[in-house]
Amino acid sequence: MTEPTEPTKPKTKSERIKELLDAGLSSQEVAEKLNTTVDYVYKEKGKFKKKGLLVTSQSLSIVDGRNSITVVKDQPTLEKYSNLDHSVRTNPLNRANDFDIPPLEKNDVMSMYASFEEKMSPSMVTAKLGVRPDISQNEYRRFLSMKSRDPFELQNRIISGLFSIPPEIQSIIDKSVAGNLLTNDELISVIDFKTTIYASRHIKNAVSNPTLFINYGLERFVCKYCHFIQPGVIFDRTTYVGSLLVALSQGHCCKNCLGLKQQAFDEYQRASGKL
Repeated sequence: MTEPTEPTKPKTKSERIKELLDAGLSSQEVAEKLNTTVDYVYKEKGKFKKKGLLVTSQSLSIVDGRNSITVVKDQPTLEKYSNLDHSVRTNPLNRANDFDIPPLEKNDVMSMYASFEEKMSPSMVTAKLGVRPDISQNEYRRFLSMKSRDPFELQNRIISGLFSIPPEIQSIIDKSVAGNLLTNDELISVIDFKTTIYASRHIKNAVSNPTLFINYGLERFVCKYCHFIQPGVIFDRTTYVGSLLVALSQGHCCKNCLGLKQQAFDEYQRASGKL
């Protein structure tokens, strides 16, 4: 009389994951086959590796830009790609899963960006935190872009230093001070107003300071004796009023030279006995 056999217990999901991983399937394929998440497969895979239960093998990956070909060591050498068997698998290239490395968690991202803030290079982030080199490099570029293009910082710098502000510009500034991001048209309005202020200030300073640059085509008075450029007048000879100033500017005598001229005349008068 034969003894009754115990019914075979169904395999657990963890056992099925190990079985499929040993068969050479990727974590993504295992997740799809068992209708579970890739993160769960990663978690189970990590447990297997710690216990030494997962069969691993060395492999060589060849990437042609869209697909990756993986040749597993100790399998028969294939003469042609047309004779693909289980030792060679072609999968769509997914850079985030090339080496079955799980996606970064929230704390990993926070640590990486904190390191960037501390002037740590992408290579140092990889060495210290274990972040994939391509991820640390790409995220560093994103970090630099974010740091160099802070719209709120730029906005605050644009609205700073304004005075004698009209109501329509003041309403835009109030919106910015409240922490709101301005529209392109609002920023242009502030920039145009600020440009007008700077232009007025430059014109005033240029008239009183002859050493400041003036646009091509504009002229100043020059003393006919000392040849120093004189403050107070800037004109354009191509205009009617400017053309009237040309002759006057050519005979102009500065205050210093006029004083010397008067002093010389007084000396002459004194020497000739006329004073």
